[in-house]
Amino acid sequence: MGGPGQDVHLERMVIGGPRLRSPLANGAELYRYRLGHATPDVQVQGQFSFDVAFEQAGPRKGDALVPVLDRLIAMVDNTLTVFAPILSPASPV
Repeated sequence: MGGPGQDVHLERMVIGGPRLRSPLANGAELYRYRLGHATPDVQVQGQFSFDVAFEQAGPRKGDALVPVLDRLIAMVDNTLTVFAPILSPASPV
């Protein structure tokens, strides 16, 4: 990284990756970056993304919630499509 008095610009920093799944506890520290005394003026603009997931124990074992809900919606849609002819009100004769 830069030395004393130099500007440093990080365009992107990834911590973990797509396979990292870890539940967070209240007050958990996500990342810590230590700067020396020679770097007094620091501006940080962070962007975070996260998923809401199922419990670690149970049938979905920490899977992300949104993809599971997407699959559930698709299954319900397919089921309703199959049964649409008998669920529709009868056409007037």
